Amino acid sequence: MKDLTEDRRITKRLNKLISVTIEMASGAIQATTSNIGPGGAFIQTRQLVPLGKLIPLRLKLPIGVKGSLLAVGRVVRHVTQATPTESPGFGVQWVRIHTRGDPRILDNVLVRYFGSLDRLPLEQLDLDGKKRPRPYAVDFSPKPVPVVQPTASRPQDRSNEVPVDILITYQVHNMFLAGRLKAVSQKTLFIEPQALFPERGARTVVIMRIPHAAKKQRISMIAHVTEIQVDDKQRVLGFRAQIESLDEHGNPGALAAYIDRAREIQG
Repeated sequence: MKDLTEDRRITKRLNKLISVTIEMASGAIQATTSNIGPGGAFIQTRQLVPLGKLIPLRLKLPIGVKGSLLAVGRVVRHVTQATPTESPGFGVQWVRIHTRGDPRILDNVLVRYFGSLDRLPLEQLDLDGKKRPRPYAVDFSPKPVPVVQPTASRPQDRSNEVPVDILITYQVHNMFLAGRLKAVSQKTLFIEPQALFPERGARTVVIMRIPHAAKKQRISMIAHVTEIQVDDKQRVLGFRAQIESLDEHGNPGALAAYIDRAREIQG
């Protein structure tokens, strides 16, 4: 059987580390992708599966996302010795991708994982098991944010943000989802969502835990979403929100102290 080499790929691969469980009759194999795309993936593992074999791989969903993501792939090549560009493992070509859950959330996860829904052999089920016909498209990416002439305060707010990277929880409708806080000031937040994101103009509850006095300090806030950032393919990169109310749970000044420390670390 011929290998599927890099030159023969017709879809782009993304370098992403995603935990997968290979469900074999002999038992589950825990592994990680090194690259993935709409056409296939490379699985890093020393437990090789025979060429040509169809295998189910369960991809781990982001924290807070309900449902499942199961990929069926055909093993098309082996790497038995580590090289400067690849670890031992095997390449798979997708035969079918099955999702079960809210497609408004899972479509965004699919785009983040695979890079595109185009050419993805996808079959979707709701949480109740009802099949959704394909093609099925959800307009989960907002239109580009209109260019607005900034007020005198906007550049100042943006420049006061300090880069951080901590796990947070944010609210969309009646759901709480995991995301990452990527920048913060005493007035604004920039959050990278892992799944669904709030609409521009919506209010969201944000909960985080930050280092404070040798322990983790819980901070809760209500923020107003002012901007959705998208890339040139209309994929959501993150959203910026204005802090409207802040609860530091008995430790006033905890957020300001955290921002000052983060700014000192940045130099």
